[in-house]
Amino acid sequence: CRGYSTTLFRQDLTDSGETCAERVSVVVRLDMSTLGMVVYGGGVSVACALSSVSDVYSLHHDGDSAFPKSIIAALGEHELAQLLRVYYYSADKRKDSMFLLEESAEAHDAFRDSLRVLCIYAKSGGTGLT
Repeated sequence: CRGYSTTLFRQDLTDSGETCAERVSVVVRLDMSTLGMVVYGGGVSVACALSSVSDVYSLHHDGDSAFPKSIIAALGEHELAQLLRVYYYSADKRKDSMFLLEESAEAHDAFRDSLRVLCIYAKSGGTGLT
């Protein structure tokens, strides 16, 4: 599976202690053979099992409480419907998250819905699809 290109927001602290959001071009790959998700590019490398994804939030559908102000402030008005936050457990069992900005509202909905279905599939032990 080759994956697709999208934008990830990386949060960094400035020297003055403020949080800033940096846009990074990444590739997202959902791998059915390993039931995993890999996000890489621009100095970012995240890999997790689909069964470790605990939640997927959409700014457009779930409101702004799950999103840092620094990331919302970095968005243009037309981008608000394209932002997702994916919570997952890392290999060391630490809860973490990533912020993905999809190319369009349609791509946002397709990725969110696909990820939710694949996570249910992975949590069921990878059985039940024919």
